[in-house]
Amino acid sequence: MELNIFGRRLTLGKAPASAPTAPGKKIRPARGAKSQRVAEQIERPYTYHRSKAEMDVWVLAENRARNPVMPRRDRLMLIYEQVMKDGYLTGQVKTLKNKVLSGGFAVVDKKSGQEVDEVLEMLQRPWFHDFMNAYLDTDFYGHTLLNFRYPAEDGDHVGEFTGFDLIPRENVVPETGEVLQRVTDSIGIPFRNTDAPYTKLLVEIALRDETGRYSLGILNKAAPEIIWKRYARTDWSRRSEKHGMPLVGLTTSAVEKSELDDKEMALANLGSDGYILLEEDEELTFHEAKSNENGQMYSGIKDACNDEIAFMITGQTMTSQDGASLSQSEVHERVQENYVVERQRSLSYFINFNLFPFLRSWGYPLDGLEFKWRTLLDEEAAKKKAAEAPTPEDPNANPTGPEHGPQGTNAPTAPGKKQPPKPGQGKPGKQQLTLATPNFTKPVAQASATGRIQLAGTDKENTKLRALFDKVVDKLHAESPKLRKMMRSPEFRAMLKETGDQLSDGLQEGYGAKLPELEYGTPDAVLLGKLTTSLYIFSANKSYKLLTELNKLLLDGGQVRPYADFKKQALQLHEDYNIQWLKTEYDTAVATGQMSAKWQSFQENAEHYFLKYTTAGDSRVRPAHHDWDGITLPVDHPFWNTHWPPCGWKCRCNAVRVPRLTNTATSQDRLDNLTTTPPEFGHNAGKTGVVFPESHQYNDIPAGAKPILRRMATEEAPTAKPK
Repeated sequence: MELNIFGRRLTLGKAPASAPTAPGKKIRPARGAKSQRVAEQIERPYTYHRSKAEMDVWVLAENRARNPVMPRRDRLMLIYEQVMKDGYLTGQVKTLKNKVLSGGFAVVDKKSGQEVDEVLEMLQRPWFHDFMNAYLDTDFYGHTLLNFRYPAEDGDHVGEFTGFDLIPRENVVPETGEVLQRVTDSIGIPFRNTDAPYTKLLVEIALRDETGRYSLGILNKAAPEIIWKRYARTDWSRRSEKHGMPLVGLTTSAVEKSELDDKEMALANLGSDGYILLEEDEELTFHEAKSNENGQMYSGIKDACNDEIAFMITGQTMTSQDGASLSQSEVHERVQENYVVERQRSLSYFINFNLFPFLRSWGYPLDGLEFKWRTLLDEEAAKKKAAEAPTPEDPNANPTGPEHGPQGTNAPTAPGKKQPPKPGQGKPGKQQLTLATPNFTKPVAQASATGRIQLAGTDKENTKLRALFDKVVDKLHAESPKLRKMMRSPEFRAMLKETGDQLSDGLQEGYGAKLPELEYGTPDAVLLGKLTTSLYIFSANKSYKLLTELNKLLLDGGQVRPYADFKKQALQLHEDYNIQWLKTEYDTAVATGQMSAKWQSFQENAEHYFLKYTTAGDSRVRPAHHDWDGITLPVDHPFWNTHWPPCGWKCRCNAVRVPRLTNTATSQDRLDNLTTTPPEFGHNAGKTGVVFPESHQYNDIPAGAKPILRRMATEEAPTAKPK
């Protein structure tokens, strides 16, 4: 019987002519025909050499970074991390950077050329050295985005910057000018061409290649050299292991397995003072490798790769390798010096045309000043001295006459003596400068998705809130109303509203959305609406607390206190409630808004991720928060109900998503020994919809006042748009 199945004819009940014959007969396929053995018909995959496979990974990472639609540098940065583990490359980079940064520098007045030591002292700080180091790193990594921390508010350097954070390069897309919360995001936080307040703290260092595109850095060119060298050394090591040690041979007539096993064991232990007993007719021989010259091939590959790396970084090789003649080394040293000078010049251009304007915007007194390397100043001074030196042919040299005296008033003084400055003239070569107090705007400590970007808010007193406070004080002193009546007054309600407005602004800045612009009923509108209302209730309770404190100050021994005395003491309360404490509460509102938005976004595909608690990682991290660092748990774990940032005043902690496939959840033993969060922060605002919980001291008010304040706060709080 014949059947036609999928275009093929099969015969049932009768063996086809091509069926295999009985065992014992050998069948050879016709020329050109496939073998009848299944194993021989399987197509075996092509096996890549390891270096070829890793090179392909680098090519894919480079193409991903150059993608015209969605460029991403995350994979390239992982390769750079491995590349920088190469000792030779690291040494070359450090050598170049040390030569560049070892040069002294000065701040000079552009017109007079005089050095300004007072401003120079403001740059002789650790952060400025770190900045120059980060600028040089841009040459290797291709792009750098720095987020400065807010200036110091106390200590010896008030008003000056204390440091900055490097925004992870894998999160930055220079082609679109965005910082990604996650490298898989299609849209990020814009840091160019925007009036957003956080841009006030950002400094971008961007280099372009010869094609005009954003550079991927020298490390991209060095990556293949490192890959080739790494596997050449691996192959060299394997060959040395195989051919470097001599082989031992034993000629014996023994045939018994037990005897042969004993002799094999003795041969295996022959090294390290081992020994072997031989029969009279046995002979032991050592076979040395005839030549190991083929090993030089691997050494040649290593040297060639190192030469390429040296050329990329310093333009020459002989200053880092042996075997060069003195004359050759001098030539190569001059080439390296040119590379150093070129980088110093590039760095000085960026400081003068980018960094100094940034610092001036924060109040640094840099008008009319410029940064210069000390070597350049010395060269200029030498040229000026040579140009001013009189020549023997100059008839005006050392003039004499009645108007000049014996040698003239321009005659040089005796060696070792200095001419005194003329009246009204400062110290020669220096300019006296009175430093103004830097006028800066305090950045709010808000952690972005990368834990780096900080928003620049305000450090000045809220003049509107001060005016409303004054009205409350005046009414309270003039009328002495009862507390309940004063609480219902328009003056008190206006102060309540302004406090709520300010905290709400911080909340919305952190959340990244404005409540009135959200559509009613959406998840963001619901969560942000709850948080906003809770802030206005908090502001109402806080204002009531302030009112009760003012009411206590009003009477002195049963008599109304004189206005001047009352106002003076009232302003002390204003300083605490409406300036110092309000700043900290504003920071907390910003951080709460940002972390609440993150919690909302983390609910999507939650089953595929863990959440990981992270700290700022510096010496200012509190011990308790340090203990929580690195805790990794599922999104629905109860730990996040009580340990969701911010977990304290001025808390800079963060939480990030990590894949479940490549991470392990924290053990219960570690969780059992953790410290608890303060009562004011022992909740997850993203779940509760409350910024400051009931445990906060402001909320400890009489039960009769609570519903009144709550009603007023709810009426003042903004809401989302209806559908």
